[in-house]
Amino acid sequence: MKYRELLYDLLFNYVGALECRELSVTVNRPDIRQELINVVKSLKASEGLRKNLSYYTQIYKDFLKNYLKAPYSKTGYSPENLARAFLRNPLARVKNDLEGIRYVTELKTFIPTLIVDSDKVSLPLILRKALKRETVPSLKSVLELSGYELVLADSVNRPIYVLFSKKNKLYTVSKNTARVMVLSFGVPGIPRYFVNQSVNTFRKLVAMYYPQSVCEYVNVGSIIKTP
Repeated sequence: MKYRELLYDLLFNYVGALECRELSVTVNRPDIRQELINVVKSLKASEGLRKNLSYYTQIYKDFLKNYLKAPYSKTGYSPENLARAFLRNPLARVKNDLEGIRYVTELKTFIPTLIVDSDKVSLPLILRKALKRETVPSLKSVLELSGYELVLADSVNRPIYVLFSKKNKLYTVSKNTARVMVLSFGVPGIPRYFVNQSVNTFRKLVAMYYPQSVCEYVNVGSIIKTP
């Protein structure tokens, strides 16, 4: 498959999108923390769920290796990394409750999910191949790319996210965030149903914990373009 065809296939068959607005981001809500603890307990107690996580992890590894030739150690698969972190420490710190909902979504569906503060990016976003030695700010440092990864860039072509990465978070949600875009990313081998399930799960959780908010499904092609 040619690279342009791959990007088109990913965008229209393996990406789900929501826009949520009228948010009031909270920190350390006991009910959301309990939701996260419960899903971690379920993962810890169920060998079947852990096998599913391993299965999904292998699909993403194969995609990175066979389609992109990207180094897995540099990008990785965020739900796997997240599960390991919370299985080691179920009380691990969560920056805010919207991030907590994202974590619950990833641990329930095993689909990598990104939350972008809508007021900090300019549309349309661009799904493209990374440039060699291109850098993306990560949580504690700068992530230098090999040129094989897939990145999501803003309208001025500034990379904001490395797909499937466990490291970079440039536009993290803050207490002042009122409007976000939510993107879930599948790959060939993952049925579209599971990508839809990811955005549906996030939407239901936001409706439960932020009833004043509004989350609507978005046509991916209206907010993300390919070169």
